[in-house]
Amino acid sequence: TNTGWLSAQWVDFNNFSELPPLKNSAARYEEGTKNLIGIFGLMEHLKLILEIGPAEIEKRIFHLREILINGLKDKGCEILSPISKKNGSGIVTFKHVKTDSEVLYEELIKKKIIVSLRSGWIRVSPHFYNTDDEIKELLNNV
Repeated sequence: TNTGWLSAQWVDFNNFSELPPLKNSAARYEEGTKNLIGIFGLMEHLKLILEIGPAEIEKRIFHLREILINGLKDKGCEILSPISKKNGSGIVTFKHVKTDSEVLYEELIKKKIIVSLRSGWIRVSPHFYNTDDEIKELLNNV
């Protein structure tokens, strides 16, 4: 089988019913058309990360995480994620004590608050581009 159209020895493009043989070089592992929009998007995003700096990004993520965890605790939620910064990440997974997670998940999604549902737990993954107000909006809807 071919990995992509660039891996094959095409004579012409008149017959697509039979796959041509693979190229005899490392080009046999080429995929299809390159995702140029994705490549340029990745390049610009990497520039932004380097401009802000990983330490500042980490600081921002943990700031948002702190707002989120404190707000969830105030609402009596059970938090699955490690609380300590040493073992934690930006991802916060929780359950509401009075509301079924699937019901809460559906309500959040209806309000365009993007979270995921994992084995009965709601997972929030804030990143440096999220705002304090977005986290507070999520908390207001929990």
